[in-house]
Amino acid sequence: DCFYHELHRRAFDCLCRIADSVVHCAHIGSIGIVKPMSAARKEYFLLIGGLLLLALTAAVVYYIERVPDRSSDISEITTLVTAFGDKQKTVSLQQENTDALKLSIEAAYKQYVNESLLERWQADPMHAPGRVTSSPWPERIEIDAITPQGTGYIVSGRVINQTSSGSAGETHVVLFMMRAGDTWKIAEYQT
Repeated sequence: DCFYHELHRRAFDCLCRIADSVVHCAHIGSIGIVKPMSAARKEYFLLIGGLLLLALTAAVVYYIERVPDRSSDISEITTLVTAFGDKQKTVSLQQENTDALKLSIEAAYKQYVNESLLERWQADPMHAPGRVTSSPWPERIEIDAITPQGTGYIVSGRVINQTSSGSAGETHVVLFMMRAGDTWKIAEYQT
């Protein structure tokens, strides 16, 4: 509201300065330099200026309301990707029982990924993120960049691998985030 009030006040000040210039020109015209402006013409000029000011204000308000709140999106995506990265160590891809592995993948990742990606990982569990060996394991995802891409976001980062004695390197990861209802979901995951 303060922004709109300030915008309206500045536009009104500008219109008043223009009107003062018109009055000044009319005064100069009364001494013969410029043809004087009639009162009806001044009112017409102020009416047109007011309508232009109203149209400009409406256009600015429309634009501001259409710009997405990227800071809120980025905050939600950061939280989701961080939580997803913490879950990777809980999924052991070493399981021989494929049904148990599919259930493990679903339990760990369902709230973070869209249905399509979850189904692909369940159909081919070796392409799902998780523990491939007992050590090292994926400890977390560190985000390097979040970039708008169409209606979604590209997240670039690193999966930090860990052993009981410390860090064991990192793997670059790229995620594509898409809105699913009122939440963000991971639609693609590539290492």
